[in-house]
Amino acid sequence: MHSPLANSFPQLPGDLGSIWACQNEMRNRSRDIKSLHDDISALTITLTDWQGAAKVAFIDSKNNELPELIRWRDGTLQAADALKNYYFKLEKAKQKVDAIRGQADDLWDDFRSLSFRDMKARWEEYKKKLAELVILYSIAKGSLSNEALNTAASLREAL
Repeated sequence: MHSPLANSFPQLPGDLGSIWACQNEMRNRSRDIKSLHDDISALTITLTDWQGAAKVAFIDSKNNELPELIRWRDGTLQAADALKNYYFKLEKAKQKVDAIRGQADDLWDDFRSLSFRDMKARWEEYKKKLAELVILYSIAKGSLSNEALNTAASLREAL
């Protein structure tokens, strides 16, 4: 259980496990799309007995669709990379917040162990330390917010 000071610094939102699973799923989809691309590419070789307009139409259609599959595969891989990058940024930000919360707990414990007279005498010192933690928390939260926006833009572009 955290101290009242540490509770002033809530953990940042974001489920690391879900983000990791999502980027992993996107990688799997990218591999599946590559496999589909390769299978469709290989179909022409197996159609040696097929002749005429139907074969030409199929080949034209295949040639039009293969570049789309490549874009789709590349986009899903870009999306996976963006999520993986965000995962590590979120993990780092959560670690920073955990450290800030730990420092707040220590600050609370130190302050509470003081006599009333010492509390009064050292109040400004503790207030300054708490203000430093507030700044560090704001930086971590703001940086993560920027990373989330960048990741969203990357996902939008990739997909």
